Amino acid sequence: MERQAQSSEWVHDKTEARSKNGMVVARHPLSAEAGRKILEKGGNAVDAAIGASLVGSVVQPMANTIGGGGLMIISHPIKGKTAINYLYEAPQRAHAAMFPMEDDAAPGLFGWTGIKDQLNEIGGLAVGTPGSIAGLHAVSSEFGRLPWSAVVGPAIEAARSGFSMDWYGSLMLSVHADQMQKFPATARQFLRDGVYTYRPSVIGKADVHVQIALADTLTKVAAGGADIFYRGEIAEGISRSVKASGGLLETSDLENYTVRRYQPSTVRYRNFAVDYVPYASPTLALFLNLMNQFDLSGHGSDSAYRYHLVAEALKRSWQYRDAFNGDTDVVDGPWKGLSSPEFAAEVAKTISVDRVSASRTDVDPFEFQPGTSDGDATSGKPARHEGTVHISAADSDGCMVGLTETVVGNFGSLVTSEHGILLNNGMIGFSPIAGQMNSVAPGKRPSSNMSPVLVFDEDGKPLATLGASGGRKIIPAVAQILTLFMDHDLPMQAAVSHPRLDLEGETIIADSRIPKAVLRKLEDMGHALEVRTEGLSTFEFGNPCGIMFDDAGLMISGVNPFQATAASGF
Repeated sequence: MERQAQSSEWVHDKTEARSKNGMVVARHPLSAEAGRKILEKGGNAVDAAIGASLVGSVVQPMANTIGGGGLMIISHPIKGKTAINYLYEAPQRAHAAMFPMEDDAAPGLFGWTGIKDQLNEIGGLAVGTPGSIAGLHAVSSEFGRLPWSAVVGPAIEAARSGFSMDWYGSLMLSVHADQMQKFPATARQFLRDGVYTYRPSVIGKADVHVQIALADTLTKVAAGGADIFYRGEIAEGISRSVKASGGLLETSDLENYTVRRYQPSTVRYRNFAVDYVPYASPTLALFLNLMNQFDLSGHGSDSAYRYHLVAEALKRSWQYRDAFNGDTDVVDGPWKGLSSPEFAAEVAKTISVDRVSASRTDVDPFEFQPGTSDGDATSGKPARHEGTVHISAADSDGCMVGLTETVVGNFGSLVTSEHGILLNNGMIGFSPIAGQMNSVAPGKRPSSNMSPVLVFDEDGKPLATLGASGGRKIIPAVAQILTLFMDHDLPMQAAVSHPRLDLEGETIIADSRIPKAVLRKLEDMGHALEVRTEGLSTFEFGNPCGIMFDDAGLMISGVNPFQATAASGF
């Protein structure tokens, strides 16, 4: 009898948090805890999400800072629904040819790689006009219950008194410490003595990381709102720091920055309604519309049949995303056509239920687009970034918030202003090739993978808020979790913890926790598989978190079991 090698496996999960009054889930425990405390003080879910984000900008700068931007979606029990776009945008002096390419330039993990001297990744040219404070302040003023200063307060305390460094933060500082040395202001703010990594608790206590300059800036922002950030000394300091590092950002770019508002778009899936931010290619809507064409009843969540359909729908969704992406408020594209059920029904005809079929289809979304022509811009490749956070919040009044923010690449551009603001490298999200939908242009915002969603039942009652961090892995993670609880009635934690697929070209990346018999069946159906094991420092399948309401109105969490992502409720 042939012997097979056996290895131990790490079986890892997290428990549910349950709450009657309010809950926050976030990438960092201190962020979730800050949001919960705001709820306990009488704030609503909007206040809690904003407070959690601002604390996150202090304790996890590799992922989000007040020098970044994001997307947010809100369902307020009295004021209704809204979606907010406060992404970073290209400065007015930006132009399509500003990033010369080397011979090996191509879309990579965080965006386009192979740009000369990494100009779109590191340094001043990589910086887009930040939107975080503008977006958060606008939402606080309109939908929050507490004063803006009270919501900013916990972040001020975290920066001024400091926080105990965690293992993941220490790891990320270690990975990027050599790059930080090239930016003295960044090294001083984020490295111990400007040189060494802050240490987590191993045997003794963790190092405490204090950021006085950032605390002073947040104190001014708490008193003066967004205007104090976008005009005057803080704006001048941002522009000065960016220009000193070779960038183009003027104070006028900051003064003229505006938050974009939308009515959320809705895709119907089975008996549910999924609301999303109508910005960038509607990839999630296309995926759900494709899955809507197939009956999953009688097939388990871990069946080869389900995984096969997910893989085929993801391939086609990404095909169209790669062809049509960019600033949908600026670029003429088939955005409504891509999100239409009729378009998905035609694309679904190319999917075989028992065998891999060619994912390249010739179904033209412009034929399903009301009142537009093909336009002049060619297709391009989307950015892939990972320095991102997602926060979901809900309260007992039925208010739900989904907020996804990013500094884009880990630690963004590595440029820190004299006021302690680590700035994004949002320009990496653009294509460096002129004439594409996602090419650089003044005032334009790059394509984004961020997908915060809200879910409602057939009667319009709030059901769930969900999102993820992880760059290009965000949409596949959110899409699969949605189908797991809507098709298979999984609780939120079970849905988030469930093994998933991801996609790289035509290759399906499969979680090693998927049963081996299922993986063999998928290979028999023609799928090219690469099996990967998720670990405590990886993002192979995104970093999701969400909150679900049960029939009695109890809030129940679901958070990524492989990261520090946490839930906090009361």
